[in-house]
Amino acid sequence: TQLQLSWIERQRPTPRRQAGAMCDSQNGAGVPDFWLGVASSLIGSVVLNFGINLQRFAHLKLEKLPFERRVHYTQHPIWIGGFIIFLVGNLGDAVGLSFTPQSVITPI
Repeated sequence: TQLQLSWIERQRPTPRRQAGAMCDSQNGAGVPDFWLGVASSLIGSVVLNFGINLQRFAHLKLEKLPFERRVHYTQHPIWIGGFIIFLVGNLGDAVGLSFTPQSVITPI
């Protein structure tokens, strides 16, 4: 039975690297990937919040204009810039999620 067990053990497939695994000695990935994901997520969160604040600033600025001079907020250059910055920040979060588990990224 020991011989059979050894043969069965060898037939099992080796586990593959799971998404967000902190260390995988077979392909050289490890802890630096984890910290790259954390840093990317932190930077992305700061950038996307800056974009949201720019959008808010555009809304406040448009509110102060006389009704005749107002344009739709999606046509205001500051709002468009804030939206683009918001999208870039979300890309940073997406990169962070590809390197680090969601349970770590979500609180950031």
